[in-house]
Amino acid sequence: MAAAAQRHSGTKYSKLENTVDSPGHYASLDSPGHRFVGETVSVQQRMMQGQDEQLDMISDSIGTLKTVSRQIGVELDEQAVMLDDFGNEFDTTESKLDTTMKKVAKVLHMNNDKRQWAAIFILSALLLIVIILFIIL
Repeated sequence: MAAAAQRHSGTKYSKLENTVDSPGHYASLDSPGHRFVGETVSVQQRMMQGQDEQLDMISDSIGTLKTVSRQIGVELDEQAVMLDDFGNEFDTTESKLDTTMKKVAKVLHMNNDKRQWAAIFILSALLLIVIILFIIL
C-alpha cells in the first residue's frame, strides 16, 4: 500500500488506461464485432425503411377506405329517404286497398235478396245497352 501511495503521492487522482484512449483503438474498428454492429445497424435501417413504406401504403389504404365509407354513408342516407317515401306510399295504398276490400265484402254479403237481384238487373240492362250501341255504331 505504501508503494502505491508513493507513486501517486503528488496527484489525488490517476488516469486509468482505457481502450478508447489507447492508440490501437481505431485500428480495432475493423474487427468482426464492429462489422457485426455496422451490419446490424444497416439491416435495421433497411427494415425501418420497409416499415415506413408499408405504413405509407396502409395510410393510402385508410384514406381510400375513408372515401369509400363516406360515399356509402351518402348512399345510405339517400336510400333511407327513398325507403321512407316508399313506406308512406305503401301505407296510403294499403289504406285504399282496405277500403276497397270492405266495399267488395259489403257487396258480396248483401243480406237482402232483392238488392242482389236489383243489382244484377241494372248491370244486365247496362250491358245490353252497351252491346246495342256497339252494334249500331
